[in-house]
Amino acid sequence: MYDVQTKRILIGLAVVGASSLACTSTQTGKAGELEFTYVTDDDVRDFNKAIAVGARLDLEVRESGNAPYQERKVTINEATSSDESVLSVVGTSGDVFTVEGTGTGSAELRADATTVDSGEGLVDTIDMRAAIPEVLKLQHSCGDNPSGRVGKYLVDQTILIPFEMELADGQPVIGYGYYPVTAEPAAALTPVVDTKAQAFIHYTTAEAPQQVTLTSDIDSATLTLDLVDPGDIDGATLAVAPPLREGRTELFYALPTVGSDPVCQANTAVTFEVTTPETCSVREASAPLTEEARQYGWFSITGIAQGQCLINVTHASGAAGAGVTTELSVGVNAP
Repeated sequence: MYDVQTKRILIGLAVVGASSLACTSTQTGKAGELEFTYVTDDDVRDFNKAIAVGARLDLEVRESGNAPYQERKVTINEATSSDESVLSVVGTSGDVFTVEGTGTGSAELRADATTVDSGEGLVDTIDMRAAIPEVLKLQHSCGDNPSGRVGKYLVDQTILIPFEMELADGQPVIGYGYYPVTAEPAAALTPVVDTKAQAFIHYTTAEAPQQVTLTSDIDSATLTLDLVDPGDIDGATLAVAPPLREGRTELFYALPTVGSDPVCQANTAVTFEVTTPETCSVREASAPLTEEARQYGWFSITGIAQGQCLINVTHASGAAGAGVTTELSVGVNAP
């Protein structure tokens, strides 16, 4: 199970897609000819994690060996499963084939491929398994509010809810396209279906403010979301505040608040103004890909002299559209 900070890192990966930064599990086939890889947010050292029954997983294939990755590219001619009632091959494209969990158990997956560079034919197999998840873990990306397992989100936005599927003994269950959770009221959250996310459930929030509860279909887990209007924003809070030293520049981000609770993943206009230019300077910044890129409101502060750096953070949509400004303070320490 990954903690909230790790999930924040993975949200950045979710935004940019499966890139070179993504975590992967890799295993060489039984014959030593091919290498099989898939993207995962769980233990990368354990390749044989169970695919959820009802979920899919993309397996990328390369020629095995020590040559650079790009020199080992192959084209898959055919991919098959020894037991379609457990794992079914539902498609191939280039060097990737997709399997779907169809029932509990294990099956041997076979890939027949041709190397791109030499045209050599290679065949290899791996064993994988499928299982029905027994535990669902849900959480908010910016932490639970003091009132309990409730998180605030803006209406009419796309949001990501971190989740984990497991067996009763804690083993992770993986795959995309299967999200065993029900929203009540159902109209409050619309699932985003054109995603291969394994670490997050993607939703579009309703246009009207309301409270919605996510309930697991496989155990007793629940998560409550308050959907709020941007006009209800009444302040701001620092969510990431690294130590700042004189002569150094650091990244920060501020979340808007409603009733003193942070609003997660709020995509709303925000500006920053320094009122102590003798101690610091500030500028808007892009979210780093290794951090919580789905959160908005990133900015950088440069420490100029030791003392308190005071920044006015203004959310233009707050206070029913009149705008709300919050003064935040960051200490500038010795170099």
